[in-house]
Amino acid sequence: MGERWAFDRYDGRLEFWREGRAILYDSVRLTQDDGPLAERMGRFNVWATVVLTGPLVAEAAAKLISEIANLPVPPRSDLILSAAPLGEDGALLRMAGISTEQTSVVIRQYLSFLSPHLGGELWSRKW
Repeated sequence: MGERWAFDRYDGRLEFWREGRAILYDSVRLTQDDGPLAERMGRFNVWATVVLTGPLVAEAAAKLISEIANLPVPPRSDLILSAAPLGEDGALLRMAGISTEQTSVVIRQYLSFLSPHLGGELWSRKW
């Protein structure tokens, strides 16, 4: 419909606090001031951020960081992943993908370990 990245400005901010202490400030600003967004975003239509933190996810977070760090990034890949440690027991995952469907499949795959902690299938109530 022609609305792909068709906005003048986007400002987003994530703040995560644990036990009264900030563990993450993440700020994103996208504007047309630096050039047309559609051109700058290239083939990517989806940007995702996943925050994992806490003792229940510590082991899985460390495993994800290691696993994602060892993934190859082929030229012109349809999906790019990054993972970084977040505090002593967490991870910050970022993804850029060409479609919502593709990106959500990957997120579901990487977060499947959460279902037992949340009392059932994590995505069953989503749609």
